[in-house]
Amino acid sequence: MSEEEEVEESKSGGGNKMMMIMMSVNIVAVLGVLGYLITSRGPSPAAVVVSGEAGGTASAQPEGAGPSWVMEPLIVNLRVPEGTRYLKLALEFELTGERYLSLADQRKGRIKDQIIEFLSDLTVDDVVGSDNKQYIKERLLTRLNHSLEGEAGGPVFRRVYFPEFLVQ
Repeated sequence: MSEEEEVEESKSGGGNKMMMIMMSVNIVAVLGVLGYLITSRGPSPAAVVVSGEAGGTASAQPEGAGPSWVMEPLIVNLRVPEGTRYLKLALEFELTGERYLSLADQRKGRIKDQIIEFLSDLTVDDVVGSDNKQYIKERLLTRLNHSLEGEAGGPVFRRVYFPEFLVQ
């Protein structure tokens, strides 16, 4: 019987080796697929610039930058159960024309309220990363232009910049 036990042990030892080899091959395959997915994302799409409609692109815009309209920095509570996470950001808007400077100044309270309302509904994960910042810019432009286009007769804001963006 001792010979049979030795044969069984040697067979099971080979199975363990085979299992280790298969696991190693699977790990390498998974890492290869992950590496491919990460590197094959390609370049990010060009920034979407709002022009009258939500899907406008930069090519639809007239040449040259519009006037700048700056808001004082805001501190917003982010939506977390503990309520202890904050976003501090400064906003600078590029307007579609000089005539909208006075409208933006007159409606500063409404604009600030809409920005705070939108941002306070975001979580920390929603604001971290360049893709999320681009999404925030697009949503803010769409929301603010929609709010003011009745008074202005068209889009007021062309672009938004974050000179300061801090999550704490």
